[in-house]
Formats: sequence, structure tokens, C-alpha cells
Amino acid sequence: MKDLGNKYCDDYVASAPIVINPAEDPAALKARHTIDPTKINNVVGCTPGGTTGSFEFTRTITSGREDVSFEYELFYSTAAAGPFTGSGIEVGDGDIIERTTSTVRYKVTGLKAGLLPTQSEELSQWYLWSGCDKLHWRVVQITERPIPTFDVNPANPGIEIVQAGCGAATSYGVTPKQSNAQLYLNIKGGTPPYKVEIYEAGSVIITRQVTSSTPPVPYPGPTVYTANATIDLPAKDVDYTIVVKVTDANGCVLAIPSSFVGTVKTLQKITGVTLNRTQQMSCQPTGTEQVTMTVTRTNGSNTNGYNVYIRKMTGAGAPTEVAGYDSAARTAGTAQIGGTGVGTITFPQIAEESADYEITLTDKDTGCTFVVPSGYRVEKAKSATSKLLCNGRNLWRYCFTCSRYS
Repeated sequence: MKDLGNKYCDDYVASAPIVINPAEDPAALKARHTIDPTKINNVVGCTPGGTTGSFEFTRTITSGREDVSFEYELFYSTAAAGPFTGSGIEVGDGDIIERTTSTVRYKVTGLKAGLLPTQSEELSQWYLWSGCDKLHWRVVQITERPIPTFDVNPANPGIEIVQAGCGAATSYGVTPKQSNAQLYLNIKGGTPPYKVEIYEAGSVIITRQVTSSTPPVPYPGPTVYTANATIDLPAKDVDYTIVVKVTDANGCVLAIPSSFVGTVKTLQKITGVTLNRTQQMSCQPTGTEQVTMTVTRTNGSNTNGYNVYIRKMTGAGAPTEVAGYDSAARTAGTAQIGGTGVGTITFPQIAEESADYEITLTDKDTGCTFVVPSGYRVEKAKSATSKLLCNGRNLWRYCFTCSRYS
């Protein structure tokens, strides 16, 4: 090499021939790179739009091709059809996480959800620059796992206290218990397991771990985990309030819906019934018996009142329902006895001189039933008002009518 700029400088003679290799064949360069599908990590976080996505790729070392720097640039798009724009992310020697005699491994981090090729023109390729070499490669897709929330829908509140009671199962399949209230949870998103902490007056009274049976979804995902649980709450003699905290495996705390009411109610039970006859049944065809019913309950009155179901037990065959207090009335929306627990029930005329009845109350607040232990007996009034001479005979009769007098 001859110096033409300074006559005082000596000419330089290389100690060995300088070899300039041609650019590496793109197909060969591509073949030396692989993406590890098990190391593609989607975005996971507590708020949407995170940048925790990452992936790893490996370059196989080839003799004569490692004496240059390898630099990689990522381009970004949210749609498969593009367009792709520069992401500002470059990968170089500082991103090498492992080097062996045969491979170099890189890890790309700080990615948000989207498609990451290195050029916007070709969806199925991204470009690796190494000097003057350009590598055509495939897209890496990063998805974002939904943040953890309570899965609320028309048939499911996401989180709710199922109060102690005797009613039918809820729309989401939880049957009330008489022994205690239950906390129901329906979770979607985030990363399981989920830690549930239940507080009363600032202290944790219950801790549970809720797992998910959702199988992982293959690349590109994401896996949307779901889980539900029903947790028994302590039974107490008074109402009390709980605060619920649910945290996923990444430390994300679920927001509690504003519709959630944290009051755990004590199951109020019917303790007794008093029946006071106010009108005795006469023997007239339209005669009825009226009874004032007074219901006693552990906390006094309720809100929705009581339905009354009555069966006549006297006579041959199976018991018969009493009109107005039959099966239809038992489940009617309007209660026969109001929330004060005081009301009047009416027994219709009977053919017999007396009859026994079974009375069952349904507390419309709780769905629990109560059978009046002693039942109730109707006896027609017996009152002799005069001595009748009928067909030449003196007869004392009750509720008796002669066709003629003599």
C-alpha cells in the first residue's frame, strides 16, 4: 500500500494478503438463524399496553463469517397485513445471553404486543443486517394476556356473597346453605394461581389459593386463564362486613366491582307461630273460620313476608290442599303474611264437624320453611238456640232446620 499524501511516510506492506469475502448467501445466512418457540414470551402485566414481551434467537457460528458485527433492527405492526414501522429496537452484542463454540444466543426484551419483522414490505420476513448482508426471516408475533378481572356477565356477577338461606341455586350454580354464607368468585385473565384474602375489621380471616384448569394455548396465544371458586364464610350471630383482595401470580390486584356488597348477613329463622281464632266457623254454607297468625323470628320482621301453605289432613285418602293456600300460592310473588309477621288466614267451609290442618310457612327473604308444630283444628260452632217440635218430637239440634212445625 503506497502513501500518496505525505512524502515522509513510508509505504505500508501488509504482512499477509487481505482477503475480502463476498457477501454471504442469503439462504445460508437465514439457515444459520433460528427462533426458539419455547422462549417467545407474551406481554403480561397489571395494566394494558405493557412492554414485557420477549423472544430469543440463535445464530450458528460458521468459520470465516464471524469476524464482523451482527446488528438486528426490529420493525413493528399491530396488523398482519402491516404496514410495519421502525420500532426503535436494535439488537447487538449487548443482547447476547449465551455464547458457545458453535452458537450465539440473543434475547430481545421490552416488546409490546404486535408483529415484529425487520422490514415493513414483507410480512413473512424480517431483516438481519450484518455488514452488507441482509437476512430474510419470519415474523415474531407477540400477544398480550388480558389483565386479571372478575368476569361479569348477565348470568354471573363475577364476585358475590351468597347469603345463608334455603333458596334455589343461583344462575351461576351456587346453592345457598343454611349453615353459612358463601363468597363466589369468577376470575378471568392474569396468571394463576390467584391468592384470595378476606378481611374483617382490618384483619385477615380467610386465605385461599385458587387455581385454573385452563390449558396453555400454543404460540402465538395468548392463554386466557379462567377460574372460579366458592369459599365458605364464618357464621356469626350478627351481620358483619368483609373486604376481599384477590392477587394473581404476577402481583396484580383485581379491581372489585362497585356492585359488590360486602355485608354477610346472619340467617334469620322463624322460631314460632301463634294462631288466634277471631271468627269460628259456623254451620252455615258460607261460614268460614278466620285466624290471626303471628310469626316470631330471630330478628323480628323481615322484608318480603311469608307464603302460607295449608293442607287438610282429616278424611280418607291423601291430604288435600286448601284453596288460596295451595302449591301455587306457596311460590306466589305476593306474600299472604306481610313482613311484620302478623296477618289473617281464612279456612273455608267444611262438610265435617271438625278438621285438622297442616300449616307450612315459607320465609320469602331466605326461602326457608317452617311447619307449625301443633297444626290447627277447625271445629264448627255448636249453639242450640231453641227447643223445636218437629214431627211431633222434641229435638235439640245444632244448626238444624225443620221443613215444618206442628
